[in-house]
Amino acid sequence: MKRLVVMYGAIHVNVLLVSFYLVGWLNGAWLHVLQVTFLALLLWGWKRYQIPKRSLSLKERGLWVLGSLGVMVSIALIMSAMFLSSEANQETLVTVQNQIPVLSFILFLLNASVVEEVFYREVLWGVLSQRMSQVVLTSFLFALAHHPSSLFTWVLYGSLGLILGVVRGQTDCLSSTLVHLSWNGIVFFLSLL
Repeated sequence: MKRLVVMYGAIHVNVLLVSFYLVGWLNGAWLHVLQVTFLALLLWGWKRYQIPKRSLSLKERGLWVLGSLGVMVSIALIMSAMFLSSEANQETLVTVQNQIPVLSFILFLLNASVVEEVFYREVLWGVLSQRMSQVVLTSFLFALAHHPSSLFTWVLYGSLGLILGVVRGQTDCLSSTLVHLSWNGIVFFLSLL
């Protein structure tokens, strides 16, 4: 239970660091130092407390990552074509992206991917005993944490959470983290166009 509370708080620390920069309480250099320190602590804690991972070959892990990214991109394209609406969470991220240094935004996305996967698909996952509850509950909470404001956002984040949950269930948290990092990287790259 303690790990759940600590990791849930860590999700908010990532946001707070950027918020402190935006209100002028941190300069760019301190923001970078604190973000890198936060990432190092996340990785240290994850390595120390992680559930043993499956032994996967690089090819197997790569196939899971690329295959799930293909499914995620397909769902996002279909949802965008069906709903033709903008997504509030993405609009907020683009606004923040334009107000902080690029390196800080990249570190924010990196930290968000790692901390969310460790929380949802490592710590919370380990508390739940049934595979179906692990996938469904973590997916629902993942979607809820991204502040869905429409059917579009519920379906988008819910399906992303389900895919990350399936990847976690069939492989390990490292694979779901790589998928999450890749997804955030694609979204970041597309926002620059």
